[in-house]
Amino acid sequence: MIAKEPEIKKDAMYQLLRDGKIKEFNHYKNKGKTCDLTHCDFRTIDLQGLDASSIHDAKISGAYFPNKFSSDEITMSLIRGTRLRSGM
Repeated sequence: MIAKEPEIKKDAMYQLLRDGKIKEFNHYKNKGKTCDLTHCDFRTIDLQGLDASSIHDAKISGAYFPNKFSSDEITMSLIRGTRLRSGM
């Protein structure tokens, strides 16, 4: 299977993330608005504060996570769909 290159889509919800409008994205997401983030390019985007219910099955590489997340916790989230908890 050939890996698809990340792309910059025109989806309005995705564009909120690209524009750094994380709170606005979370607001619309919590109101039920959906978007397909499959194959989207998130390089150089700061997603701090993003309400990500689960990253189950996400293909993440080159991502930086805060030190408070252990590698085991990130792995379990990816494999099992468990939530990443910051301990705040």
